[in-house]
Amino acid sequence: MRSLQKQFTLIELLVTMFIIGAILSLTFTALDDLTGSSRLAATARQLGDYISLARNEAAAQGKVIEIHYDLVEKKYWMQLSAEAELEGSLPLDSSEQDDNPYAMTAISLKAGVTFEDIMLSQEVVKTSGKMVIRFSPFGFSAGHIVHLQSDDKQEISVEINGLTGIPSYYDFYKKFDQIVIYEDTD
Repeated sequence: MRSLQKQFTLIELLVTMFIIGAILSLTFTALDDLTGSSRLAATARQLGDYISLARNEAAAQGKVIEIHYDLVEKKYWMQLSAEAELEGSLPLDSSEQDDNPYAMTAISLKAGVTFEDIMLSQEVVKTSGKMVIRFSPFGFSAGHIVHLQSDDKQEISVEINGLTGIPSYYDFYKKFDQIVIYEDTD
């Protein structure tokens, strides 16, 4: 007589392996935010994306959009400019500001990450307090570099190009590039 043995089918094995893989990927994704360097990199990417959004919104709406940095509270947010005087845009009245979907939607830096400083030029460096960067209706802004630092003293610099609004990321404290003027010796 033959005894019947219960065996797993190929489909049951594949489903089990898929479930184990999904659980492991969720676990590693959650653990990735626990290291200082990954929190710092994620914060830099989030900040760069938010600044790009502000530039795009300024161009799309044809209005001045501001990015506000609060270096002490470790927050930043976007809002329509109350002055809106750049490039011929019209000033906003108070009712338009009350309906402003971007006013004071503050984003906090991730735990363990702080603003080291914000550079507008070699001479203008803000290390505390608040700073405002405006994006014109044409998408232009003051080029600046935001320096972020983690608790374990790792640094990332987020450089914003004033003409394109495109962020660049550096794993070190980046200073503004100095302009070199070549003189014709002829």
